[in-house]
Amino acid sequence: MDSKIFYILSIFFLSTATAEIPNKALKCSDFKPNVCGPNANCYERDHNRTVEVFGGAYCKCDAEFYGKPPNCARICEFDCKADKYCDSNEKLCKKGCRSHDECQKNEICAFDNQCKVYCRSNIDCETDEICDSDQQKCLKICECSSCGKNSVCEAADHTKICSCASGYYPKGSKGCRRRKIVGLSKDDELDCSKFCGTNSLCTAKEDKISCFCPANMNGNPFKACMTYLPPPQFIVKPNQEDFVLSLANVIGKH
Repeated sequence: MDSKIFYILSIFFLSTATAEIPNKALKCSDFKPNVCGPNANCYERDHNRTVEVFGGAYCKCDAEFYGKPPNCARICEFDCKADKYCDSNEKLCKKGCRSHDECQKNEICAFDNQCKVYCRSNIDCETDEICDSDQQKCLKICECSSCGKNSVCEAADHTKICSCASGYYPKGSKGCRRRKIVGLSKDDELDCSKFCGTNSLCTAKEDKISCFCPANMNGNPFKACMTYLPPPQFIVKPNQEDFVLSLANVIGKH
């Protein structure tokens, strides 16, 4: 092997980025073409502009390649494996994600190229949760948005469902209002006997109570409901009346 080539190749393995020749007399033209290896070129220092401990020719990787000659590799993002990403600062392939699609459900590919528990849309969350687009986190619907005073919040299919608590009824945009029924506290069960007649049934709507009789009874629901008894029906057989009259005439003659 040519002594000059052997010398410059030995320098390649001692250098972290370039290979230099400690002899200012050496120039790139002193070596064969492609002496620096693939994806690299030979350069000569301008000694009139810089001061170097070692002068002469040196090898350097081309643009978009990294490493040290003669082992210059293309920048990692071009050939990283599927489960790795390219660190743009270190120019190295590291284990991590490159897009959200490489992460599991309820995860996104964060800025540090690691899959973290976040959400992209409501479908990534439980049915009683929604995805907060700012925080990219799943939040409980009823915890982040209440239904208002005296109301109950439920969630289904990523939607909030509001209803009034027991003893309250909806009052337009003002929320839920307490039932105002005389003799009925908010903790009492609806006892129809306090407001209606005997055997009556009742319902409470807003601040009013309606009384009514059961289906098998009739009467005044505010006084009493009684079992309905249909009137008796008499069935007269054909010619029965004529038979009775004829029999009476026979008896009278005797």
